[in-house]
Amino acid sequence: MIESKGQVLGDFRAKAQAFLAQPNVGTGIEFDDATVTLKRYVLSVMHDEQLGSLLARFQKLIRKLDVDALSGLVAEVEAKLSD
Repeated sequence: MIESKGQVLGDFRAKAQAFLAQPNVGTGIEFDDATVTLKRYVLSVMHDEQLGSLLARFQKLIRKLDVDALSGLVAEVEAKLSD
């Protein structure tokens, strides 16, 4: 299934909000999945290596439940992808 920018960004936002509100293993796995999907879209469709590298940092921070660092990075990603 081919996903649009709006679909992958919307899913990323929803999963990020859920994780940031209640960081745990379950919300972390869902957020990580959404991040991987967005990263795949950014690299394959947008060809944005810099944003792809930024998204690659998320996995380690999610595993650490580092809400402070992630909230800033989520805002940065959303700003870069907003139309």
